[in-house]
Amino acid sequence: MNRINTAKLHRLIKTLKKEEKRFFKLFTKKQDRKGDVLYLKVFDYLDKLEEVDRDKFKKKFKTVKGLSGLQNYLYKLILKSLRNQPTYQDVDVLLREGLMDLEILYKKELFIDSQEKLEQLLEVAVQHDKVFFLPMLHEWWFILQNTYFHYHEVDKSLLESSIEMYTNSIQNLQQYHLYRTQLGRMMWLVKDQDSKNIVEDLNQIIKFFPEYDSNDKQGNIAIRIQELQFRRVHAAILMDSSKSYFYKKELVQMLKELPPKSFEVYEEYYYKALAAQMGSAPSLKNLAETIEEIETFTDGKTKHLDNHLLIQILINKIDLYLLTGAFQKFEQFIQERKDIVELIVHSGSQYYRDCWYYKLMLYYYGIKDYANALDTFEMFLSDKDVSMMFKRPSLYLKMIIYYEEEEYILLASYLKNFTRFLRKREALLDPEKQLITLMGKLIKLPDSEHKAILIQTRKEIADYLTTIDAAQKEFLIYFNYIGWMDSQIFNVPFADLFFMHLGVVKIDSIEERQNALFLEKDNQE
Repeated sequence: MNRINTAKLHRLIKTLKKEEKRFFKLFTKKQDRKGDVLYLKVFDYLDKLEEVDRDKFKKKFKTVKGLSGLQNYLYKLILKSLRNQPTYQDVDVLLREGLMDLEILYKKELFIDSQEKLEQLLEVAVQHDKVFFLPMLHEWWFILQNTYFHYHEVDKSLLESSIEMYTNSIQNLQQYHLYRTQLGRMMWLVKDQDSKNIVEDLNQIIKFFPEYDSNDKQGNIAIRIQELQFRRVHAAILMDSSKSYFYKKELVQMLKELPPKSFEVYEEYYYKALAAQMGSAPSLKNLAETIEEIETFTDGKTKHLDNHLLIQILINKIDLYLLTGAFQKFEQFIQERKDIVELIVHSGSQYYRDCWYYKLMLYYYGIKDYANALDTFEMFLSDKDVSMMFKRPSLYLKMIIYYEEEEYILLASYLKNFTRFLRKREALLDPEKQLITLMGKLIKLPDSEHKAILIQTRKEIADYLTTIDAAQKEFLIYFNYIGWMDSQIFNVPFADLFFMHLGVVKIDSIEERQNALFLEKDNQE
């Protein structure tokens, strides 16, 4: 293993949950080595730090000899303790370790023992539809027969049966491989800068696959899971939330119907499928119900509450609070779940970090704490490593904040730099150009003329949205620009900060919006 630097060790420690830290401390008591107290001091010191300063760290432990080696040892020991926890013990681990045992027995020429071990592993792999392990295990059958038995005790029917099983396992792996690789290709297309052809490219990928048959309950479980994941992501990228939600529900239902032993193996997929449903729930009510369902099902089931799932639940829950204007609940929730926020901040996923800080900026904007909103942008979202997925809406939000604060001189300077920044990277969408143009006009006009310009721009953007497909409306799920203009035009609170997903987007005409406000006012009176 390469030398473990302090930052790498710190990252690993910060991903540990409370129960994992507790297990680690108990696990280390079994280690009878000199220096145990020292590495635990290093562990405790790094665990308390939000950010690690290498110089301060070296100064803190300057009297420790072999500090670099101690860090290596601590890193390995943490991983070893995690491997020994029930959370990380599963069928895959059993099969991997079994293959290592099989290799050792074979090299020692214990061929009968090797054959017995192989039969045990094959039984487990077949029972759990392990598409990656089955070809390797069938390969081992031929290795052993060729090495030891020389096929002396193999009649033709057994040979043909073994060949058929090996062939089927390869075909299953190829099918799994096809879904997996094309899913990867779709995800890559999302990151591709040339988004104009994304719909056509995605449809080119999926047209080579057969139509989904919800009545077909046969086939390898792992492949069926991968197929539903593939179709779910395809629908999600095309912003077809109803289809995406359908495939997620299909996956949840399929897993529910598995026999108990198989369900134990795929239980993790069940919880993750429930979590995925949150992102395409057809209404806020469904979103709230799905969050409640997954929290109920995972309560106490720490085996399946990995960091990824915990982060997903937190982000969807804060979305619910932001979408309903429950800002007090938002603040209370993140105070209660500081441990999960810490996981996000130290996560290896740039997406989750960027998403968290953007939502935090939205929250500060929602409560009109402009200073903290701008500070969040400057400290976290202005960084060069932040993805444009979150950087662009952050930049537009900064522009809107300057306008609401009536910092028109500052906004004029910002618009020049902002436009230059975007044009260097990729073409602006029409609504983005219209928003920048709108701001340019507003800062030059007296306040009394702002309403007319806002009404005209709103109409132009709303008309434009009727001419494009759902995938091209993605910018609306980061901020509700139409809703913001309505709040400025009609002087009403701006509650709907963004859309949950494009499946629930409905842009009223200016007349419909006005009539709704009049009706709401009459009802209140």
